[in-house]
Amino acid sequence: MKLSKDNHDSGLTSISTLIEIFSKFEGEFDEIAHKGFF
Repeated sequence: MKLSKDNHDSGLTSISTLIEIFSKFEGEFDEIAHKGFF
């Protein structure tokens, strides 16, 4: 039971990290888009 809780916690951490990375990437992408790249 403890093992699956640890897996669940690390899964949440991974998701949070992915969301952070995605948000950062999205912000940079928006800057490029506003410069008329697209």
